[in-house]
Amino acid sequence: MKKYFALLFLTMFFMTFSSCVTKKNKNKLSLAGRTYHNLTSHYNGYFNANEIYKEVVLGLEDGYQDNYNTVLPLYKYVASDQQKTFDSQIEEAVQKVTVVVKLHRKGDWTDDCYLLLGKMRYLQKDYEGAQEAFEYLVDEFSLAALEKKKNAGKKKKKKKKKKKKKKGKNGKEEEKPEKYPLEKRPAYEEGWVWLARTFIERGMYDAADLIVTRMKNDAKTHKDVFDDLALIKAYSYLKQKEYDSSLEYLEEAFEGASKKREKARIAYIIAQIHQNNGRENEAYASFERVLKNNPKYDMEFNAKLSLVTNAWLSGKETASEIVKKLNRMLKDIKNTEYKDRIYYTLAQVHLKSNNEDEAIAALKNSLKYNVNNQTQKAESYLLLADLFYDKEEYVASKHYYDSTLTVFNTTDERIDRIQRRANNLVEIAKNIEIIQLNDSLLNIYAMSDAERRKLAVKILREKEKAKENNASAKPTTTGGSTNLIGAKKSNFFAYNDRELKRGKKNFEKKWGSRSLEDNWRRSNKKGGNIFDEEAAPEDVAENLTEEQVEDVFKDVPSTPEELTAVNHKIRDAMLNLGIAFRDKIQNNNKAIDALEDQLLRRYPDTPKKLEAYYHLYLAYNEIGNANKAKYYYDKITSEFPNTTYARVLTDPNFLAATEAERKEISNFYDATYVLFNKGKYKEAYDRIEEAEKKYGDNHDLIAKFALLGAMCKGNIAGKETYVVALKEVVAKYGAEPEGKKAKEILRLLGVKSSLSANIDNNRGDDKTIDTPKEDKGKSKKGNFVLEDDKSHYFIAILDEADQLKDAKISVNEYNGANHSGKNYSSNSINLGSGSNKTPLLIVRRFRNKADAMQYYNEVLSNMEAFLGK
Repeated sequence: MKKYFALLFLTMFFMTFSSCVTKKNKNKLSLAGRTYHNLTSHYNGYFNANEIYKEVVLGLEDGYQDNYNTVLPLYKYVASDQQKTFDSQIEEAVQKVTVVVKLHRKGDWTDDCYLLLGKMRYLQKDYEGAQEAFEYLVDEFSLAALEKKKNAGKKKKKKKKKKKKKKGKNGKEEEKPEKYPLEKRPAYEEGWVWLARTFIERGMYDAADLIVTRMKNDAKTHKDVFDDLALIKAYSYLKQKEYDSSLEYLEEAFEGASKKREKARIAYIIAQIHQNNGRENEAYASFERVLKNNPKYDMEFNAKLSLVTNAWLSGKETASEIVKKLNRMLKDIKNTEYKDRIYYTLAQVHLKSNNEDEAIAALKNSLKYNVNNQTQKAESYLLLADLFYDKEEYVASKHYYDSTLTVFNTTDERIDRIQRRANNLVEIAKNIEIIQLNDSLLNIYAMSDAERRKLAVKILREKEKAKENNASAKPTTTGGSTNLIGAKKSNFFAYNDRELKRGKKNFEKKWGSRSLEDNWRRSNKKGGNIFDEEAAPEDVAENLTEEQVEDVFKDVPSTPEELTAVNHKIRDAMLNLGIAFRDKIQNNNKAIDALEDQLLRRYPDTPKKLEAYYHLYLAYNEIGNANKAKYYYDKITSEFPNTTYARVLTDPNFLAATEAERKEISNFYDATYVLFNKGKYKEAYDRIEEAEKKYGDNHDLIAKFALLGAMCKGNIAGKETYVVALKEVVAKYGAEPEGKKAKEILRLLGVKSSLSANIDNNRGDDKTIDTPKEDKGKSKKGNFVLEDDKSHYFIAILDEADQLKDAKISVNEYNGANHSGKNYSSNSINLGSGSNKTPLLIVRRFRNKADAMQYYNEVLSNMEAFLGK
């Protein structure tokens, strides 16, 4: 009984003591309170959020394929472009740590929550948000800040006995990292490390270097943090492409790494840098270090492959010897999965030996044997695209660039060059294909009937062969048989229903449908099939019907009008091709060939001869052929003296005057647009009418004036007038950006999107183009009261929930660029439940209706910048 009383007494004493401490100092938690906050924050919100963080990092790393043709990234999860896949998990973790900070701020895990918040933003590549979290962490939870909070509220401080510090060899007191035997270590040191990494991602290399240097020189830096600093320094140099400068720190990081696979990755990067800079011996030694550190098999294989090529690059073995080794590797069954890599390496050896055809064949084999290795597929596509580009085979090059973009990592810095080339070749490839197709039609048009029939047989055979190849590539199932587990499958053809059907089909293709009779193979029997490969085309062609021949050649011109149309297509494509060669890829020689040797030689009386002359003049000028440039100068000025082209060449002030006029119109439009943005729609509309009288309708901004005029009409007269005006813009300028914007606005109005506010309700009932009526401030509409002078929100309805994140980022950037002083904020929500959710983007808050409508009208004319589409 005494034990129970003692226990009860101790419990009451503990509770009373805890209560007293709390009452005495509100800033200091009792032991019980501190324990509660720490346990709840650590093992509930923080723990679960940290587990999500680890899962996301692992998921990003697993989804990233290393590209061994370029220097490997230090951090796979940073190099990945799959962050959007994990957005929901990241936001869930952010929510958890946010709750911890709100409910348990006085606990010891608040700093770790801010660290984790920053790391999550870092994973999302929201480096600005990550920087904000890390900077708050290192400011609010440094040792000095924590000590200040710890002593807050104390009236008197007891003097602490200073511990004698050990003296080092130089006689100075030696500092050591703080020890935390019974409590959690503060997270501020890790915060500094991650802040440095964030600065690197934002290109703030000096700021990152300052943090690393200070922490390396600080004796109080803990060892595990200190070991990370060399890797961060190396990462900074790698991001700046200063590869040799990174080697010192990579070597230091290699020595400090504790995990073998981490050491293997660092060693592989070191080897790649040495090999790219012609230091084969150092590269060889580092590739061997890779193999000693138990890497994954794909890294092990690539290291071995690099050792083979290293012997060739260093001159120890000839190209033919390396080719033999690579061919032996292709035959090794263990390397079946890596044939694409071997063929790619083989292609590079052939290229170094100037065997371009063999290199192209090897690259095609690399693609053929590729098994889910997207990075290698992208490299093979890209090298093929570049090779065909250099060979001036632009159609093939365009298709390979397009294929490259379908599998290329969007974080790779080369993607801009690839996209630019692909875009530049669009018009070139299209016009080449137009010329080739229509030239083929003309060739067929000129053929005799017998020649057409032979060609028809060839075309039909190729189609059938392609169809069979596609069919055989598809997985099929064997019907009419029962497969017993463990039973051996019979090879007898009659047991295979698929083989029987195939045999019957092949027989009928070759011999036709035959009845059961003697001598069915006699040569005088009719019914020979066009797909009989052994039959001569001349013999088979006789059996083709007129309907079959006409069906094959249905696109071939058959009348003089159709023949003229085909020639016009070729003529126009040649002109467009020549201009594109010069303007898009600056290939003046190809431009001259297309315009002079093809267009003017073949179609000397083309109605667009003047344009051809002018671009030939420019092309010859740019390649330095003054005589030919003068020749076309004379033809332009003599044959077309009153044209703009002639005035540009003969009047040096003509371009300046034209530019001045263009600038005047542009300034006039800008001033009109400012009035529109201020809500002065009548004044803006009057200026648009003035512009039509003053500048006419033959200038570059005519479509912009038309769209702005339609928007003015809508604001003045209401929705019906607005719709009519927009339709006029679409009718006149449908193919131009302004016409497309008008279509988009009409679509929004048609679906009654919140993005297109009800113009009738907001602008009164006046349907004439006159000065808008003044707002009365309040009006009643149904069960709601319209209060124009109160706060307004702007709401956009999106088509899909996946668009919300990108749209929100785009809107924030738009507001930052155009409304930086107004502190507009955006929020995204899904309205509804289950599968019926509607994604909404909300911009808040506007002082009144006038401000909201001004913003609305501005957005309508800047939709692409606003939503990023």
